[in-house]
Amino acid sequence: MNYKYNRVERDLQLDSFEEQVKLGLEICGELLVESRHIILGALAWKGWIEKGRCVVFVNLEDRSDFEQEVELPMLIILQNEPLIKLFGVEEIVKQYDPESEGVLIMCHSDRAYCLASVCIFTPGYPPRICYEEVKGRPVEFDFSWADNES
Repeated sequence: MNYKYNRVERDLQLDSFEEQVKLGLEICGELLVESRHIILGALAWKGWIEKGRCVVFVNLEDRSDFEQEVELPMLIILQNEPLIKLFGVEEIVKQYDPESEGVLIMCHSDRAYCLASVCIFTPGYPPRICYEEVKGRPVEFDFSWADNES
């Protein structure tokens, strides 16, 4: 399968707790794209056709999630929502190619902080094909949760 995960370039300094969490989020994002690229592509296309440019958002509530297989829920965040500005991804959302790519934000928040990792991903098939595949095989892909996005 030819999926692709592109980290947003930044200088990592692994001597701080914050940097370790961000690296954990990047690794989780990469594993998620590897294991769920079809569902991510489908969700990105669903957002695009229904509401325009958007990102797929995953919030890992517990740091132990870093060590487990990342599961749903995921949701769609539209380009004009405040979280887009909070995570500083406005330019990425304006520039990605919805025909072949999606934007993924992996987030972890606590009472004291909110950290995120952002990537542009390319699923193994164009997002439109991913969406058609998911909609055409509802027994295999439970996509009903995506109808409740914000």
